[in-house]
Amino acid sequence: MCADPNAGARAAAKEKQKERLYQFKADGIQYYNKETNWDKNRKFISGTGYSREYSDIINKLDTARGKTLAAKEDIARDYFSKQYVDEGGGARTAGRANRMASYWAKQSDLDAQLNKLYGEGQARAFVGLGRQTQHRLSANREKLGLPPQFGMPTQMPPRDTMGQMMNAAQFGLQIASAFTAGSDIKLKENVEQVDTSPDGYKVYEFNYKGDDTRYRGAMAQDVVKKNPMAVGIRDNHLTVDYSKIDVDMEVVY
Repeated sequence: MCADPNAGARAAAKEKQKERLYQFKADGIQYYNKETNWDKNRKFISGTGYSREYSDIINKLDTARGKTLAAKEDIARDYFSKQYVDEGGGARTAGRANRMASYWAKQSDLDAQLNKLYGEGQARAFVGLGRQTQHRLSANREKLGLPPQFGMPTQMPPRDTMGQMMNAAQFGLQIASAFTAGSDIKLKENVEQVDTSPDGYKVYEFNYKGDDTRYRGAMAQDVVKKNPMAVGIRDNHLTVDYSKIDVDMEVVY
């Protein structure tokens, strides 16, 4: 039997695939840690952080209200302390009228400030707090980034032209069938999760027991939980109809 000229390239491809798997796992752990921090920060921003700033706004409003009421009290004290000054005749009457007009003008001005503070001022403060909270939540989400993606499978050079044709034909016959080769986990070994499809199906790489060929596809035990109509039974093992899910059955190497 002739030596396989692609043996070295296939070995290199296998090592590359292993490195990609290790890197994918490492990226997954790193993303998990970032996700933990994101969730912790999210809860703080929406909970304790928001409550503290809300309380600060209320305290500032109450402080401003206290200062306004104190100012009104000072105005009233000043006005009534001058009520009994004897200025004589018409001057006394005119002076009292002027002081009263000034008193009510000042009181009215302080009332207007107080109403503005608890109306427009309070509304702006709370709207600003809401926007600030949303901005912080968005910034926190941006720090998380996207989960790691494994990408396309590593391409494995064929053993020889005839072997490649036979593998392609065999694989074509598999996916042409409504239910392909058994997808039961009992038939597989060396199972590694490498991705998750947009519809939420877990994607694995594996080989069938007694066969070194690596495949990429779904696991029947997972699919039956999301889409029972895509799962069948053959020879007492579960199978998957890949035409009913968004995962393809692929030969990796």
